[in-house]
Amino acid sequence: MKTNKFIIPLLVLGLVVAFSSCKDEKEEGVFEESMDRGSSDVQQEVFYHCNINSANDLVSFAQRVNSGEKNLNARLMCDIDVSKVKLVTIAPIVGNNSVLMDEKNALVFNGIFNGNGHTISGMTNSELKDNVALIGSLGTSGEVRDLKVASVSLDGHRGVAAICVASQGLIQHCEVVSGEISGSAAVAGVCAYNYGVVQDCVNRATIVGEESVGGLCAMNNMGLIDGCENAGEVVGQKSAIIGGLAAVNNNYIVNSKNNGKVRNGFSAEGTGGICGQNNAMVYNCFNEGVVEGGVSGVAGICGKLLGVTSAEVKNCISVGAVQPQKRENSGAVVGWLSGNCEVKTCYYDPESSILLDGLAEPASESVMCTSIRPYLNNWIKEEGTIYVPLQRGSKSVSLKDWKVVDRNLLF
Repeated sequence: MKTNKFIIPLLVLGLVVAFSSCKDEKEEGVFEESMDRGSSDVQQEVFYHCNINSANDLVSFAQRVNSGEKNLNARLMCDIDVSKVKLVTIAPIVGNNSVLMDEKNALVFNGIFNGNGHTISGMTNSELKDNVALIGSLGTSGEVRDLKVASVSLDGHRGVAAICVASQGLIQHCEVVSGEISGSAAVAGVCAYNYGVVQDCVNRATIVGEESVGGLCAMNNMGLIDGCENAGEVVGQKSAIIGGLAAVNNNYIVNSKNNGKVRNGFSAEGTGGICGQNNAMVYNCFNEGVVEGGVSGVAGICGKLLGVTSAEVKNCISVGAVQPQKRENSGAVVGWLSGNCEVKTCYYDPESSILLDGLAEPASESVMCTSIRPYLNNWIKEEGTIYVPLQRGSKSVSLKDWKVVDRNLLF
């Protein structure tokens, strides 16, 4: 899920020279912990160079990384409020918006930022509004985990997110708790451009943008979104492609769900509870959020499927209301299809979804969607949990809380 090169925008948050209390913690910096990278657990000793106890400590850590110590590890030791300081972006991206960056030459963060379950609150961007996040570029060895971000207020142009602008690494167990993130294009809750892994993350903030707007990621390029949830409202304006998890998916979105309202402008095309446009694979996902607005390609799971090579939607459920402005090329599960597309073992709720263009019914062998109503008595075992039989050859697994128990069965 990694690549050595990617297109990323310029990111700058304001700079401030602060007293540096972030130093090597030689006595208490090493400890044993379990690191979960994807589907395998790896025991690894981690040396933390910086213990972050204040907003100034966070600024000092960023300054060290930006001075060339890009492999530093840091852990947050308590909840901190950064509303009174102008943050220094960790590994800001220097260059034009469309420049192709080489990780060997670019400033990237390749260390570990461990939130330790604590919260950074009050994050705002400075007067420079082009592409904003806590971290600019996360490298292939970089990790952000167990971090919460609350009361975030970001308003930028292209490439705006709470945690990272462009990631080739691992973002895991992170949550955007509250706030609003807005911008012109590539606007998201967690990561604007994902080339790595975003796993077990949640967005609850309101996300607003004019182009490529997603609850978790704006563009899931060569990356994996796994076990994630969007519970915030996602709002598209003008010609936006928007989705509860991602605006555009070019690789894998699996085991994820959307509870938030996904609302698009009247002229927009490509609106979905999981993704607005799917060019690759969406498996084992669930939507119960309202999907509203848009004139074409509006659906509970994926608004548009473009199978240039192959686009698949499998083992998905949508019980959220689908309410497009116009009836063309929209449906309860999938909307507009083009090219080599496959939609199978998907389910919808006919009592809450507006069914359009026949795509909620078996229109062909490649589009197989079924009403969930006849199965509800057997599938709902307890409040808030649905067990759905999924087939992979002759082997059946369970989808509990919208997540497959054994992720390896997917591949």
